[in-house]
Amino acid sequence: MNGRVLLVDDEVGIRTLLRWELGAEGLDIVEAADGADALDVLEDQSFDVIISDVRMPGMSGLDVLRGARQRSPETEVIISTGYADLDSAVECVRNGAFDLLHKPYDTRELVSSVARALERRRQRSVACLQQASAALTADVVARRPVVIVDLARQALSAERACLLLVDASGRPAVAYASEGSHQTTPRELPLERIAEQVLAARAPMVIDGRCLFHPMVSGERGVGVLVFRRSPGAPPFRKEDLERANVLTSMLQLALANDDLLRNIASSERLATIGQLTASVLHEINNPVSCLEAAQVYLHESLEKLESVGALLEREAGGESLREAWRQVGGAALLAEMRGAVADGSHGIARIRDITRDIKGLARADQAPSGEPVKLAEVVRSAVRISLPEVRGQATLTEEVPAGLQVRASAGRLSQVFINLLVNAAQAMDPTAEHRDVVVRAHLDGDRVITEVIDTGTGIAPQNLPRLFEAFFTTKQAAAGTGLGLWVSREIVRSYGGDIQVASKLGEGTTFRIELPRS
Repeated sequence: MNGRVLLVDDEVGIRTLLRWELGAEGLDIVEAADGADALDVLEDQSFDVIISDVRMPGMSGLDVLRGARQRSPETEVIISTGYADLDSAVECVRNGAFDLLHKPYDTRELVSSVARALERRRQRSVACLQQASAALTADVVARRPVVIVDLARQALSAERACLLLVDASGRPAVAYASEGSHQTTPRELPLERIAEQVLAARAPMVIDGRCLFHPMVSGERGVGVLVFRRSPGAPPFRKEDLERANVLTSMLQLALANDDLLRNIASSERLATIGQLTASVLHEINNPVSCLEAAQVYLHESLEKLESVGALLEREAGGESLREAWRQVGGAALLAEMRGAVADGSHGIARIRDITRDIKGLARADQAPSGEPVKLAEVVRSAVRISLPEVRGQATLTEEVPAGLQVRASAGRLSQVFINLLVNAAQAMDPTAEHRDVVVRAHLDGDRVITEVIDTGTGIAPQNLPRLFEAFFTTKQAAAGTGLGLWVSREIVRSYGGDIQVASKLGEGTTFRIELPRS
Protein backbone atom coordinates (compact mmCIF):
# COMPACT_ATOMS: atom_id res chain seq x y z
CA MET A 1 0.00 0.00 0.00
CA ASN A 2 1.04 3.60 -0.59
CA GLY A 3 -0.16 6.36 1.71
CA ARG A 4 0.27 8.36 4.92
CA VAL A 5 -1.43 7.26 8.14
CA LEU A 6 -1.78 9.22 11.40
CA LEU A 7 -2.05 7.00 14.53
CA VAL A 8 -3.82 8.69 17.46
CA ASP A 9 -3.79 6.76 20.74
CA ASP A 10 -2.72 7.56 24.30
CA GLU A 11 -1.22 4.09 24.75
CA VAL A 12 2.36 3.84 23.48
CA GLY A 13 2.18 0.06 23.14
CA ILE A 14 -0.81 0.22 20.78
CA ARG A 15 0.86 2.90 18.65
CA THR A 16 3.99 0.74 18.44
CA LEU A 17 1.96 -2.31 17.41
CA LEU A 18 0.08 -0.38 14.73
CA ARG A 19 3.28 1.21 13.42
CA TRP A 20 4.89 -2.22 13.10
CA GLU A 21 1.86 -3.82 11.35
CA LEU A 22 1.09 -0.97 8.96
CA GLY A 23 4.71 0.00 8.34
CA ALA A 24 5.27 -3.56 7.10
CA GLU A 25 2.65 -2.84 4.42
CA GLY A 26 4.70 0.08 3.08
CA LEU A 27 2.71 2.88 4.69
CA ASP A 28 4.24 6.11 6.01
CA ILE A 29 3.29 6.32 9.71
CA VAL A 30 3.07 9.39 11.98
CA GLU A 31 2.07 9.14 15.67
CA ALA A 32 0.07 11.44 17.96
CA ALA A 33 -0.27 10.81 21.71
CA ASP A 34 -3.70 12.45 22.07
CA GLY A 35 -6.39 14.41 20.25
CA ALA A 36 -4.81 17.84 20.74
CA ASP A 37 -1.48 16.55 19.43
CA ALA A 38 -3.29 15.06 16.40
CA LEU A 39 -4.98 18.35 15.49
CA ASP A 40 -1.65 20.18 15.78
CA VAL A 41 -0.10 17.71 13.36
CA LEU A 42 -3.02 18.15 10.95
CA GLU A 43 -2.33 21.88 10.78
CA ASP A 44 0.96 21.28 9.00
CA GLN A 45 0.68 17.85 7.39
CA SER A 46 -1.83 15.96 5.27
CA PHE A 47 -2.78 12.29 5.64
CA ASP A 48 -4.74 9.76 3.68
CA VAL A 49 -6.06 7.89 6.73
CA ILE A 50 -6.35 8.62 10.47
CA ILE A 51 -6.72 5.78 13.00
CA SER A 52 -7.92 7.22 16.31
CA ASP A 53 -8.90 5.73 19.63
CA VAL A 54 -12.37 6.85 20.65
CA ARG A 55 -11.57 7.50 24.35
CA MET A 56 -8.49 9.51 25.24
CA PRO A 57 -7.62 12.10 27.91
CA GLY A 58 -8.83 15.53 26.88
CA MET A 59 -10.07 15.37 23.30
CA SER A 60 -12.00 12.26 22.29
CA GLY A 61 -11.97 10.41 18.99
CA LEU A 62 -15.13 12.32 18.04
CA ASP A 63 -13.21 15.61 18.53
CA VAL A 64 -10.41 14.27 16.31
CA LEU A 65 -12.97 13.29 13.68
CA ARG A 66 -14.58 16.74 13.68
CA GLY A 67 -11.22 18.49 13.59
CA ALA A 68 -10.06 16.31 10.70
CA ARG A 69 -13.26 17.05 8.78
CA GLN A 70 -12.61 20.77 9.18
CA ARG A 71 -8.89 20.73 8.37
CA SER A 72 -8.73 17.92 5.79
CA PRO A 73 -12.21 16.87 4.59
CA GLU A 74 -10.86 14.23 2.21
CA THR A 75 -8.96 12.28 4.87
CA GLU A 76 -10.65 9.03 5.91
CA VAL A 77 -10.97 8.43 9.68
CA ILE A 78 -11.08 4.96 11.25
CA ILE A 79 -12.23 4.79 14.89
CA SER A 80 -10.98 2.09 17.26
CA THR A 81 -12.78 1.21 20.48
CA GLY A 82 -13.14 -1.18 23.35
CA TYR A 83 -16.58 -2.64 23.96
CA ALA A 84 -17.19 -0.24 26.86
CA ASP A 85 -16.88 2.69 24.44
CA LEU A 86 -19.17 1.25 21.76
CA ASP A 87 -21.84 3.97 22.03
CA SER A 88 -19.26 6.72 21.54
CA ALA A 89 -17.74 4.88 18.61
CA VAL A 90 -21.13 4.49 16.94
CA GLU A 91 -21.62 8.24 17.32
CA CYS A 92 -18.33 8.72 15.45
CA VAL A 93 -19.55 6.54 12.60
CA ARG A 94 -22.74 8.59 12.43
CA ASN A 95 -20.57 11.70 12.07
CA GLY A 96 -18.72 10.32 9.07
CA ALA A 97 -16.06 7.91 10.30
CA PHE A 98 -15.08 5.42 7.60
CA ASP A 99 -14.94 2.30 9.76
CA LEU A 100 -15.12 0.99 13.35
CA LEU A 101 -12.45 -1.40 14.68
CA HIS A 102 -12.62 -3.23 17.99
CA LYS A 103 -9.73 -3.69 20.40
CA PRO A 104 -7.76 -5.85 20.62
CA TYR A 105 -7.00 -5.48 16.90
CA ASP A 106 -7.39 -8.24 14.37
CA THR A 107 -4.38 -7.70 12.09
CA ARG A 108 -6.15 -8.81 8.90
CA GLU A 109 -9.16 -6.66 9.70
CA LEU A 110 -6.92 -3.66 10.41
CA VAL A 111 -4.96 -3.94 7.16
CA SER A 112 -8.14 -4.55 5.16
CA SER A 113 -9.87 -1.49 6.65
CA VAL A 114 -6.91 0.78 5.87
CA ALA A 115 -6.68 -0.57 2.32
CA ARG A 116 -10.38 0.09 1.75
CA ALA A 117 -10.05 3.60 3.18
CA LEU A 118 -7.13 4.37 0.87
CA GLU A 119 -9.10 3.06 -2.13
CA ARG A 120 -12.14 5.11 -1.22
CA ARG A 121 -10.03 8.24 -0.92
CA ARG A 122 -8.44 7.56 -4.31
CA GLN A 123 -11.83 6.93 -5.92
CA ARG A 124 -13.20 10.18 -4.54
CA SER A 125 -10.28 12.10 -5.99
CA VAL A 126 -10.58 10.38 -9.38
CA ALA A 127 -14.37 10.81 -9.42
CA CYS A 128 -14.03 14.54 -8.80
CA LEU A 129 -11.62 14.92 -11.72
CA GLN A 130 -13.76 12.67 -13.93
CA GLN A 131 -16.79 14.85 -13.24
CA ALA A 132 -14.74 17.92 -14.10
CA SER A 133 -13.58 16.31 -17.33
CA ALA A 134 -17.13 15.31 -18.31
CA ALA A 135 -18.46 18.80 -17.57
CA LEU A 136 -15.69 20.43 -19.58
CA THR A 137 -16.33 18.13 -22.54
CA ALA A 138 -20.08 18.65 -22.52
CA ASP A 139 -20.42 22.33 -21.76
CA VAL A 140 -20.84 25.24 -24.12
CA VAL A 141 -17.73 26.95 -25.44
CA ALA A 142 -19.09 30.43 -24.73
CA ARG A 143 -19.54 29.60 -21.02
CA ARG A 144 -16.28 27.68 -20.66
CA PRO A 145 -14.39 30.19 -18.44
CA VAL A 146 -17.30 30.20 -15.98
CA VAL A 147 -17.39 26.41 -15.95
CA ILE A 148 -13.61 26.17 -15.51
CA VAL A 149 -13.58 28.46 -12.49
CA ASP A 150 -16.52 26.69 -10.84
CA LEU A 151 -15.08 23.21 -11.40
CA ALA A 152 -11.61 24.26 -10.25
CA ARG A 153 -13.00 25.77 -7.07
CA GLN A 154 -14.91 22.58 -6.25
CA ALA A 155 -12.09 20.18 -7.20
CA LEU A 156 -9.60 21.85 -4.84
CA SER A 157 -12.10 22.72 -2.08
CA ALA A 158 -11.27 26.39 -2.55
CA GLU A 159 -13.47 29.24 -1.40
CA ARG A 160 -12.65 31.29 -4.49
CA ALA A 161 -11.04 30.69 -7.86
CA CYS A 162 -9.94 32.76 -10.82
CA LEU A 163 -8.88 32.00 -14.40
CA LEU A 164 -6.37 34.19 -16.23
CA LEU A 165 -5.73 33.58 -19.93
CA VAL A 166 -2.86 34.97 -21.98
CA ASP A 167 -4.19 37.69 -24.30
CA ALA A 168 -2.96 38.83 -27.72
CA SER A 169 -0.20 40.90 -26.12
CA GLY A 170 1.16 37.81 -24.33
CA ARG A 171 0.14 38.97 -20.85
CA PRO A 172 -2.26 37.10 -18.51
CA ALA A 173 -5.63 38.79 -18.06
CA VAL A 174 -8.65 37.76 -15.96
CA ALA A 175 -11.10 35.75 -18.06
CA TYR A 176 -13.48 34.96 -15.20
CA ALA A 177 -13.32 35.09 -11.42
CA SER A 178 -15.62 34.03 -8.64
CA GLU A 179 -16.74 36.91 -6.45
CA GLY A 180 -13.87 38.69 -4.75
CA SER A 181 -11.10 36.36 -5.97
CA HIS A 182 -9.56 38.80 -8.47
CA GLN A 183 -9.29 41.81 -6.17
CA THR A 184 -6.08 41.20 -4.20
CA THR A 185 -3.76 38.39 -3.19
CA PRO A 186 -2.88 37.65 0.46
CA ARG A 187 0.17 39.90 0.15
CA GLU A 188 -1.77 42.65 -1.63
CA LEU A 189 0.19 42.07 -4.84
CA PRO A 190 -1.49 42.53 -8.24
CA LEU A 191 -2.91 39.23 -9.46
CA GLU A 192 -1.61 39.68 -13.01
CA ARG A 193 1.97 40.37 -11.82
CA ILE A 194 2.13 37.14 -9.84
CA ALA A 195 0.57 35.25 -12.76
CA GLU A 196 3.35 36.54 -15.04
CA GLN A 197 5.96 35.26 -12.57
CA VAL A 198 4.27 31.86 -12.37
CA LEU A 199 4.13 31.56 -16.17
CA ALA A 200 7.76 32.62 -16.47
CA ALA A 201 8.85 30.02 -13.90
CA ARG A 202 6.54 27.34 -15.35
CA ALA A 203 5.94 26.18 -11.75
CA PRO A 204 3.08 26.55 -9.24
CA MET A 205 3.35 29.05 -6.40
CA VAL A 206 1.71 28.95 -2.97
CA ILE A 207 1.45 32.21 -1.01
CA ASP A 208 0.85 32.08 2.76
CA GLY A 209 -0.44 28.52 2.37
CA ARG A 210 -3.88 29.78 1.32
CA CYS A 211 -3.38 31.11 -2.23
CA LEU A 212 -2.29 28.73 -5.01
CA PHE A 213 -1.21 29.87 -8.48
CA HIS A 214 -0.91 27.06 -11.04
CA PRO A 215 0.36 27.67 -14.60
CA MET A 216 -1.27 26.25 -17.72
CA VAL A 217 1.42 25.57 -20.32
CA SER A 218 1.10 24.05 -23.80
CA GLY A 219 4.54 23.10 -25.12
CA GLU A 220 6.65 26.22 -24.78
CA ARG A 221 3.63 28.55 -24.74
CA GLY A 222 1.97 29.82 -21.60
CA VAL A 223 -1.80 29.49 -21.89
CA GLY A 224 -2.99 30.88 -18.58
CA VAL A 225 -2.98 30.62 -14.80
CA LEU A 226 -5.52 29.16 -12.37
CA VAL A 227 -5.71 30.83 -8.96
CA PHE A 228 -7.24 29.15 -5.90
CA ARG A 229 -7.91 30.80 -2.53
CA ARG A 230 -8.91 29.25 0.76
CA SER A 231 -10.22 31.13 3.76
CA PRO A 232 -8.00 31.53 6.86
CA GLY A 233 -9.94 28.83 8.73
CA ALA A 234 -9.55 26.25 5.96
CA PRO A 235 -6.60 23.81 5.68
CA PRO A 236 -3.60 25.13 3.73
CA PHE A 237 -2.71 23.84 0.29
CA ARG A 238 -0.55 20.72 0.49
CA LYS A 239 1.31 18.43 -1.88
CA GLU A 240 -1.81 16.45 -2.78
CA ASP A 241 -3.57 19.69 -3.73
CA LEU A 242 -0.72 20.55 -6.09
CA GLU A 243 -0.96 17.12 -7.68
CA ARG A 244 -4.70 17.50 -8.17
CA ALA A 245 -4.27 21.02 -9.57
CA ASN A 246 -1.70 19.64 -12.01
CA VAL A 247 -4.15 17.03 -13.32
CA LEU A 248 -6.95 19.58 -13.48
CA THR A 249 -4.91 22.15 -15.42
CA SER A 250 -3.86 19.45 -17.89
CA MET A 251 -7.52 18.69 -18.56
CA LEU A 252 -8.30 22.38 -18.87
CA GLN A 253 -5.52 22.90 -21.39
CA LEU A 254 -6.96 20.06 -23.48
CA ALA A 255 -10.47 21.54 -23.19
CA LEU A 256 -9.24 24.98 -24.30
CA ALA A 257 -7.34 23.42 -27.21
CA ASN A 258 -10.51 21.57 -28.22
CA ASP A 259 -12.41 24.85 -28.01
CA ASP A 260 -9.99 26.47 -30.45
CA LEU A 261 -10.32 23.51 -32.80
CA LEU A 262 -14.11 23.56 -32.66
CA ARG A 263 -14.20 27.33 -33.23
CA ASN A 264 -12.15 26.88 -36.39
CA ILE A 265 -14.38 24.02 -37.50
CA ALA A 266 -17.51 26.05 -36.75
CA SER A 267 -16.19 28.91 -38.89
CA SER A 268 -15.62 26.57 -41.82
CA GLU A 269 -19.00 24.88 -41.33
CA ARG A 270 -20.73 27.80 -43.10
CA LEU A 271 -18.59 27.23 -46.17
CA ALA A 272 -19.23 23.48 -45.88
CA THR A 273 -22.97 24.18 -45.84
CA ILE A 274 -22.64 26.25 -49.02
CA GLY A 275 -20.52 23.50 -50.57
CA GLN A 276 -23.15 20.86 -49.84
CA LEU A 277 -25.81 23.04 -51.44
CA THR A 278 -23.69 24.16 -54.41
CA ALA A 279 -25.40 22.01 -57.04
CA SER A 280 -28.86 23.07 -55.91
CA VAL A 281 -27.91 26.74 -55.64
CA LEU A 282 -26.36 26.70 -59.12
CA HIS A 283 -29.55 25.14 -60.47
CA GLU A 284 -31.56 27.83 -58.72
CA ILE A 285 -29.42 30.52 -60.35
CA ASN A 286 -29.54 28.77 -63.74
CA ASN A 287 -33.32 29.20 -63.98
CA PRO A 288 -33.32 33.03 -63.92
CA VAL A 289 -30.23 33.05 -66.17
CA SER A 290 -32.16 31.02 -68.76
CA CYS A 291 -35.05 33.45 -68.38
CA LEU A 292 -32.69 36.38 -68.99
CA GLU A 293 -31.25 34.70 -72.09
CA ALA A 294 -34.73 34.10 -73.54
CA ALA A 295 -35.75 37.68 -72.81
CA GLN A 296 -32.58 38.97 -74.47
CA VAL A 297 -33.17 36.91 -77.65
CA TYR A 298 -36.78 38.07 -77.87
CA LEU A 299 -35.88 41.71 -77.35
CA HIS A 300 -33.16 41.45 -80.02
CA GLU A 301 -35.66 40.04 -82.52
CA SER A 302 -38.24 42.66 -81.60
CA LEU A 303 -35.75 45.48 -82.07
CA GLU A 304 -35.03 44.20 -85.59
CA LYS A 305 -38.75 44.50 -86.36
CA LEU A 306 -38.87 48.02 -85.00
CA GLU A 307 -35.88 48.93 -87.16
CA SER A 308 -38.06 48.48 -90.30
CA VAL A 309 -40.58 50.94 -88.93
CA GLY A 310 -37.74 53.32 -88.13
CA ALA A 311 -36.46 53.05 -91.72
CA LEU A 312 -39.87 54.23 -93.03
CA LEU A 313 -39.72 57.18 -90.68
CA GLU A 314 -36.26 58.01 -91.98
CA ARG A 315 -37.64 58.06 -95.55
CA GLU A 316 -40.56 60.27 -94.40
CA ALA A 317 -43.09 57.69 -95.57
CA GLY A 318 -46.79 58.54 -95.48
CA GLY A 319 -49.15 57.78 -92.66
CA GLU A 320 -50.76 54.77 -94.33
CA SER A 321 -47.37 53.13 -95.01
CA LEU A 322 -46.29 53.63 -91.38
CA ARG A 323 -49.54 52.20 -90.02
CA GLU A 324 -49.22 49.11 -92.24
CA ALA A 325 -45.61 48.56 -91.17
CA TRP A 326 -46.61 49.00 -87.52
CA ARG A 327 -49.36 46.38 -87.92
CA GLN A 328 -46.96 43.96 -89.57
CA VAL A 329 -44.42 44.05 -86.67
CA GLY A 330 -47.16 43.52 -84.11
CA GLY A 331 -48.09 47.04 -83.09
CA ALA A 332 -49.22 47.56 -79.48
CA ALA A 333 -49.02 43.80 -78.80
CA LEU A 334 -45.32 43.89 -79.63
CA LEU A 335 -44.74 46.66 -77.07
CA ALA A 336 -46.67 44.70 -74.44
CA GLU A 337 -44.61 41.59 -75.10
CA MET A 338 -41.40 43.61 -74.95
CA ARG A 339 -42.47 45.08 -71.60
CA GLY A 340 -43.16 41.54 -70.39
CA ALA A 341 -39.72 40.38 -71.51
CA VAL A 342 -38.12 43.32 -69.70
CA ALA A 343 -40.15 42.48 -66.59
CA ASP A 344 -39.07 38.81 -66.78
CA GLY A 345 -35.47 39.91 -67.08
CA SER A 346 -35.80 42.23 -64.08
CA HIS A 347 -37.35 39.42 -62.04
CA GLY A 348 -34.51 37.07 -63.01
CA ILE A 349 -31.93 39.68 -62.04
CA ALA A 350 -33.67 40.18 -58.68
CA ARG A 351 -33.64 36.41 -58.01
CA ILE A 352 -29.94 36.16 -58.80
CA ARG A 353 -29.25 39.23 -56.63
CA ASP A 354 -31.19 37.74 -53.71
CA ILE A 355 -29.47 34.36 -53.94
CA THR A 356 -25.98 35.84 -54.18
CA ARG A 357 -26.76 38.20 -51.29
CA ASP A 358 -28.01 35.29 -49.18
CA ILE A 359 -24.90 33.25 -49.92
CA LYS A 360 -22.65 36.23 -49.20
CA GLY A 361 -24.40 36.78 -45.85
CA LEU A 362 -24.07 33.09 -44.99
CA ALA A 363 -20.36 33.03 -45.85
CA ARG A 364 -19.47 36.12 -43.82
CA ALA A 365 -17.24 35.31 -40.84
CA ASP A 366 -19.35 37.48 -38.56
CA GLN A 367 -18.47 36.64 -34.98
CA ALA A 368 -20.06 39.67 -33.30
CA PRO A 369 -21.18 38.37 -29.87
CA SER A 370 -24.08 40.79 -29.45
CA GLY A 371 -25.34 40.90 -33.04
CA GLU A 372 -27.65 43.60 -34.33
CA PRO A 373 -31.43 43.97 -34.72
CA VAL A 374 -32.59 41.84 -37.66
CA LYS A 375 -36.04 41.04 -38.99
CA LEU A 376 -36.75 37.39 -38.39
CA ALA A 377 -38.98 37.07 -41.45
CA GLU A 378 -36.16 38.25 -43.72
CA VAL A 379 -33.70 35.81 -42.13
CA VAL A 380 -36.14 32.93 -42.64
CA ARG A 381 -36.87 34.00 -46.22
CA SER A 382 -33.12 34.09 -46.95
CA ALA A 383 -32.71 30.57 -45.53
CA VAL A 384 -35.67 29.34 -47.55
CA ARG A 385 -34.25 30.75 -50.81
CA ILE A 386 -30.97 28.89 -50.28
CA SER A 387 -32.45 25.62 -48.99
CA LEU A 388 -35.57 25.51 -51.22
CA PRO A 389 -33.89 23.47 -53.98
CA GLU A 390 -33.19 20.77 -51.36
CA VAL A 391 -36.66 20.96 -49.86
CA ARG A 392 -38.60 21.23 -53.13
CA GLY A 393 -39.68 17.78 -54.26
CA GLN A 394 -39.18 16.37 -50.77
CA ALA A 395 -41.81 18.37 -48.88
CA THR A 396 -44.22 21.28 -49.01
CA LEU A 397 -42.71 24.29 -47.22
CA THR A 398 -44.91 26.82 -45.39
CA GLU A 399 -43.77 30.03 -43.69
CA GLU A 400 -45.77 31.65 -40.89
CA VAL A 401 -43.40 34.34 -39.58
CA PRO A 402 -44.94 37.75 -38.73
CA ALA A 403 -43.20 40.67 -40.44
CA GLY A 404 -42.72 42.73 -37.27
CA LEU A 405 -40.67 40.26 -35.19
CA GLN A 406 -37.07 41.32 -34.56
CA VAL A 407 -34.20 39.59 -32.76
CA ARG A 408 -30.62 40.63 -32.05
CA ALA A 409 -28.25 38.42 -34.02
CA SER A 410 -26.12 38.16 -37.13
CA ALA A 411 -28.44 37.65 -40.12
CA GLY A 412 -25.92 35.36 -41.84
CA ARG A 413 -25.25 33.18 -38.80
CA LEU A 414 -28.93 32.90 -37.88
CA SER A 415 -29.74 32.05 -41.49
CA GLN A 416 -27.27 29.18 -41.21
CA VAL A 417 -29.31 27.77 -38.31
CA PHE A 418 -32.53 27.70 -40.35
CA ILE A 419 -30.76 26.28 -43.42
CA ASN A 420 -29.46 23.38 -41.30
CA LEU A 421 -32.91 22.71 -39.86
CA LEU A 422 -34.74 22.97 -43.20
CA VAL A 423 -32.30 20.69 -45.03
CA ASN A 424 -32.43 18.18 -42.15
CA ALA A 425 -36.23 18.26 -42.28
CA ALA A 426 -36.22 17.57 -46.02
CA GLN A 427 -33.80 14.68 -45.60
CA ALA A 428 -35.96 13.17 -42.84
CA MET A 429 -38.99 12.75 -45.10
CA ASP A 430 -40.36 9.36 -46.03
CA PRO A 431 -40.73 9.51 -49.83
CA THR A 432 -43.71 7.14 -49.66
CA ALA A 433 -45.63 9.25 -47.11
CA GLU A 434 -48.85 10.91 -48.24
CA HIS A 435 -48.23 14.14 -46.31
CA ARG A 436 -44.73 15.61 -46.36
CA ASP A 437 -44.80 19.05 -44.81
CA VAL A 438 -42.30 21.46 -43.30
CA VAL A 439 -43.61 24.50 -41.43
CA VAL A 440 -41.64 27.45 -40.08
CA ARG A 441 -43.71 29.49 -37.64
CA ALA A 442 -42.85 32.16 -35.08
CA HIS A 443 -44.60 34.10 -32.34
CA LEU A 444 -43.82 36.48 -29.51
CA ASP A 445 -43.87 35.14 -25.94
CA GLY A 446 -43.20 37.99 -23.51
CA ASP A 447 -39.73 39.28 -24.28
CA ARG A 448 -38.76 36.11 -26.19
CA VAL A 449 -39.28 35.24 -29.84
CA ILE A 450 -40.16 31.58 -30.33
CA THR A 451 -39.55 30.01 -33.74
CA GLU A 452 -40.47 26.42 -34.55
CA VAL A 453 -39.37 24.30 -37.48
CA ILE A 454 -41.84 21.44 -37.69
CA ASP A 455 -41.69 18.47 -40.06
CA THR A 456 -43.82 15.37 -40.61
CA GLY A 457 -40.79 13.19 -41.26
CA THR A 458 -39.73 9.86 -39.82
CA GLY A 459 -38.74 11.28 -36.42
CA ILE A 460 -35.66 10.65 -34.26
CA ALA A 461 -34.94 7.48 -32.30
CA PRO A 462 -35.20 8.03 -28.50
CA GLN A 463 -31.63 6.82 -27.90
CA ASN A 464 -30.30 9.48 -30.28
CA LEU A 465 -32.14 12.46 -28.80
CA PRO A 466 -29.72 13.05 -25.85
CA ARG A 467 -26.75 13.16 -28.25
CA LEU A 468 -28.35 15.17 -31.03
CA PHE A 469 -26.41 18.38 -30.32
CA GLU A 470 -23.04 16.68 -29.72
CA ALA A 471 -20.24 17.71 -32.04
CA PHE A 472 -19.60 15.09 -34.78
CA PHE A 473 -22.61 12.96 -33.81
CA THR A 474 -24.62 11.96 -36.88
CA THR A 475 -26.81 9.10 -38.08
CA LYS A 476 -26.33 10.04 -41.75
CA GLN A 477 -24.00 8.50 -44.27
CA ALA A 478 -20.44 9.88 -44.12
CA ALA A 479 -20.91 11.80 -47.37
CA ALA A 480 -24.23 13.29 -46.24
CA GLY A 481 -23.08 15.21 -43.17
CA THR A 482 -20.28 15.99 -40.73
CA GLY A 483 -22.34 15.82 -37.54
CA LEU A 484 -21.60 19.49 -36.83
CA GLY A 485 -24.72 21.18 -38.21
CA LEU A 486 -26.86 20.96 -35.07
CA TRP A 487 -23.90 21.55 -32.74
CA VAL A 488 -23.00 24.73 -34.62
CA SER A 489 -26.66 25.77 -34.70
CA ARG A 490 -26.95 25.50 -30.93
CA GLU A 491 -23.70 27.41 -30.43
CA ILE A 492 -24.96 30.22 -32.67
CA VAL A 493 -28.33 30.46 -30.93
CA ARG A 494 -26.78 30.39 -27.44
CA SER A 495 -24.21 33.02 -28.39
CA TYR A 496 -27.14 35.44 -28.84
CA GLY A 497 -28.71 34.61 -25.48
CA GLY A 498 -31.13 31.98 -26.74
CA ASP A 499 -31.50 28.23 -26.77
CA ILE A 500 -32.64 25.46 -29.09
CA GLN A 501 -34.56 22.35 -28.10
CA VAL A 502 -35.97 19.35 -29.92
CA ALA A 503 -39.01 17.14 -29.50
CA SER A 504 -39.51 14.07 -31.66
CA LYS A 505 -41.23 10.70 -31.87
CA LEU A 506 -40.54 7.96 -34.35
CA GLY A 507 -43.10 8.09 -37.14
CA GLU A 508 -44.61 11.35 -35.89
CA GLY A 509 -42.12 13.97 -37.05
CA THR A 510 -39.81 16.42 -35.29
CA THR A 511 -40.08 19.94 -33.89
CA PHE A 512 -37.09 22.19 -33.28
CA ARG A 513 -37.89 25.12 -30.99
CA ILE A 514 -35.60 28.16 -31.16
CA GLU A 515 -35.91 30.78 -28.44
CA LEU A 516 -34.21 34.18 -28.83
CA PRO A 517 -34.47 37.48 -26.94
CA ARG A 518 -36.73 40.01 -28.61
CA SER A 519 -34.85 43.02 -29.97
